[in-house]
Amino acid sequence: MMKKLLVLLVFVALLVACGGGTESPTTGASGATGSDETGPAGPEIDPDTGLVINPDLQYAQSGEEFIVDGTAISLNLTPVTSPEYLILPEGGTLRYRILGQALADTFYEDGSAVPISAFQNGIHVRATVKFDADVLPGGRYVSTNITILQDN
Repeated sequence: MMKKLLVLLVFVALLVACGGGTESPTTGASGATGSDETGPAGPEIDPDTGLVINPDLQYAQSGEEFIVDGTAISLNLTPVTSPEYLILPEGGTLRYRILGQALADTFYEDGSAVPISAFQNGIHVRATVKFDADVLPGGRYVSTNITILQDN
């Protein structure tokens, strides 16, 4: 009898510790719970283009266009007609390896030419990107409008 009582007390203690109360969340007319918690934030959307900014991997490889905005952490400028950028978005862990347009066709956001000496690791880059499965085996992110942003 004492063993059963002890097991029952331990079980009740575990239920209380794990939040096994009998209260159920209240729901409003819309069916939403009365909780103050919000769900995960949706993807950031560019107001000018309506494109997703720095999406997750599943969206990025869906074939839809999106925007990458971040820091170039590695640059391969050879050949100059199709340089490759490795971009790390701010606060992100997903990196985007992007095949870009020719360096001569790459400009600052104000439209001025970017000197070759400015192409260094650490530059701020923004580009409209699309995953192209046909570029290389395994696919590649491709952009024809990489823009270098001048951070103030």
